Amino acid sequence: MDPPKRPRRRDEAKELFKSPVKFLKERFSSRDPSPSRSRPALHPKGRVVSNLTYEGVKTTLRRIVDVSDVFPPLKSTAAALLVICNTIDAYGENHEEFNALLKRVEVLSQIIDKSPPNVETGVQDRFSGLSRTLEQKKEILQDKLNPNRSGVDRAFLTDQDKQAVLKLTQEIRLAIEIAMFDATIENMTETLQIVKGVDWLKERIEIIEDHTGAMRNIEEAVRSLKKSNTFEKLGGVEGAEFDNAQRGSGCTPGSRISLLAMLLVWAKDLRSPHLFWLSGLAGTGKTTVSKTFCSQLNNRGLLGASFFCHALFDVFEHEESLKLWANWYAFLRYRLRLLLMSFQVPVYDARNFTVDFDNDLEHIDELPRWRDEIPFGSFTVVAYTVAVYKAQSSKWHVSLNIKWAMVLGIPEV
Repeated sequence: MDPPKRPRRRDEAKELFKSPVKFLKERFSSRDPSPSRSRPALHPKGRVVSNLTYEGVKTTLRRIVDVSDVFPPLKSTAAALLVICNTIDAYGENHEEFNALLKRVEVLSQIIDKSPPNVETGVQDRFSGLSRTLEQKKEILQDKLNPNRSGVDRAFLTDQDKQAVLKLTQEIRLAIEIAMFDATIENMTETLQIVKGVDWLKERIEIIEDHTGAMRNIEEAVRSLKKSNTFEKLGGVEGAEFDNAQRGSGCTPGSRISLLAMLLVWAKDLRSPHLFWLSGLAGTGKTTVSKTFCSQLNNRGLLGASFFCHALFDVFEHEESLKLWANWYAFLRYRLRLLLMSFQVPVYDARNFTVDFDNDLEHIDELPRWRDEIPFGSFTVVAYTVAVYKAQSSKWHVSLNIKWAMVLGIPEV
């Protein structure tokens, strides 16, 4: 008997337009991948990661989950990684990101599999923080990519959902890096080394990746800034660097992993907004997170500049502190300019109004908004709040928040 003839493309097209859902289900619902076979992840340069490697990682993770006497955060970390890898692999997109994630999972699975019964406290904290982060990311990922949905339904993910899945994959990869690796970059090559304290692996394991393309983009941006003389206009302040030990330390290893991973994804995405608004009550750790974030960027060769300002009650007794405060206005002006350009601070145009600051501020929203960049030399009123508080480190700090700005006059052209 002759095999049935395949429908002509024209007939298939008619069927698709007539009943698209039925057509797609008939074509793709029977193509579910076999449970014993997993889709290979593509290497950024086009090579395919071996199925044996992927299956070996999953086998290791399953064994860790099944062992009863494993340190609980190790077991929950392995369980979350197993679900995450299976979910992303079944999704079938973002091959380059999945490949990068798999490299880190492979090393992490070896660390967990060979860990001794008694792990030092610092490493335990890292695993505990990573475990919490992965559990959180796993739930969000599963919500976006419900494994019970058909391949047809997943194919109709919105562009926004696809972007969210990509960012989640990146955040998971960076969370593993932050928790268990130290990153360094040299000659446009990034090297990830396992953190100190994990000394039970006999072989030295490193992950080395070429970041030439990304670094060139950064170099081009820096050259553009130099041509515009932006650096010269801003100036510099001694003692305001992120790594100034006299002004506090960064996050405890294992803490704030999820937030730091989110910040790194934002920083490395050239299409992301230029401003990340990190908010919170005084003393909740915004400065500590920012210091750690700057350290992570610096280790990866991505940090442009930083400015950290603390105020002690005896500030005027110290020459260095006086220098900081003398430059505070210049920094405030720079920060305000960034905020205004991002439209995160309301700016009002009061040039044609007589403003009574004692009585009219309650109705400030009735003023028209200023939509353009404020010209240099303008007469502008800026409203801000200052909070002085004593942190857990027993040091006094000052927090300044800009509320709004009002343009009263601009230079004549």
